[in-house]
Amino acid sequence: MAARENQGLQIALIVFVMLTIVLIVTTFVFFQDYREEQTKNKTLTADAAKAASERDAAKKESAEFKEIMGTDATDAKKDFEKHGKNLAEGKQNYRGLVDFLTSELQNANTRIAERL
Repeated sequence: MAARENQGLQIALIVFVMLTIVLIVTTFVFFQDYREEQTKNKTLTADAAKAASERDAAKKESAEFKEIMGTDATDAKKDFEKHGKNLAEGKQNYRGLVDFLTSELQNANTRIAERL
């Protein structure tokens, strides 16, 4: 049998103390990781909110420009089909269309002036 009467209790106490210390250390480590993740989450949430507000501002600005121009994507395609049939594929935008129509008008005016 045991050399002392309480040797089993002493071994159990030592095991429970060691387990308690391990539990305290692991709880502390995981709690620190949890805090870091919460901080990262707050930062990412703030960044997402900022990006969303920038996106909304860009959409609003785009809508304002479209309203000023009085067009949308389908109207633009119709305009290019109607007025810019000979316009190069890479220049199919309103600035390119204005340049194209200006050169066409100048050419027409030159031809008219030559006939007179």
